[in-house]
This record gives sequence, C-alpha cells and structure tokens, in this order.
Amino acid sequence: MVVIVPPHEYTDWLHATPEQAAHKMRTTPADALQGTPEPPGTPAPAPSLF
Repeated sequence: MVVIVPPHEYTDWLHATPEQAAHKMRTTPADALQGTPEPPGTPAPAPSLF
C-alpha cells in the first residue's frame, strides 16, 4: 500500500498508532492528501505552442 502524506503531517503520521492512521485514511479524501485539486468544472489550460 502506498500512502501520500503532506509534509506538514509526516511527523504526526510516523508517531500515529495503527488505529489513528486508519482513522486518518477514512476521514481524509485522497485529493486532500495529494495537494490542492482543481475545482470541478475547471477547464484544462490551453496547450502551449512554444
């Protein structure tokens, strides 16, 4: 299993009990763990010609 954890939460994650880690996985959406997602309906940026 691969878990992506934001740097500011890394220390907390290392010291968490298995139950605390499992709770974090259930309560945190994957998008939040990967950074700032684009809001729904956001158009893709136009491709660069240069």
